[in-house]
Amino acid sequence: MKKLSLIVATFGMVGLLAACQKVSKEDVTRLFTQDLATYETTFHQANPEVKVSDIEIDFDGKAIKVAVKGQDAERDYETSMTYDGAKILKERSEKLDREDKQEAPEVLTNLKELATLTELESALKKEAVDIETIESMELGKELGQNIWEVQTKEGRQEFNYFFNAETAELIKKERD
Repeated sequence: MKKLSLIVATFGMVGLLAACQKVSKEDVTRLFTQDLATYETTFHQANPEVKVSDIEIDFDGKAIKVAVKGQDAERDYETSMTYDGAKILKERSEKLDREDKQEAPEVLTNLKELATLTELESALKKEAVDIETIESMELGKELGQNIWEVQTKEGRQEFNYFFNAETAELIKKERD
């Protein structure tokens, strides 16, 4: 019985350690060298006529996952891909309900005109953000303006940073 308890405890600890592993600093650094247009191109392979409305970058677990979202008159679309945009991991679409059909989606402007991820990384460092504390990033529209929202967790404190996506200038910082 003691052997069985020890084995279960060992497997539990291994699972816990695996769950606690973070994305490597090298992967985060490589992410910030990516061209946003790569994500748009990969999204359009699956959804050629759909305009991009959001790009979400999630740093949970051992891998960086990118989800690109869009909407047409009838459906919502989401394509999940590797952080380099080279491989589609999952695609989904869902029919819009009546209320969503009446709202016009806010579409991102030309991604080639936005600040690069490298410029965003510089702006984060200027705010003394350690890129290893980033939990997620989302590029979307707010009040007609393209905005990057970057969520970090520093110890027990969580912060949201909002950057102008064209200039990479900090708009505001909030503590959660």
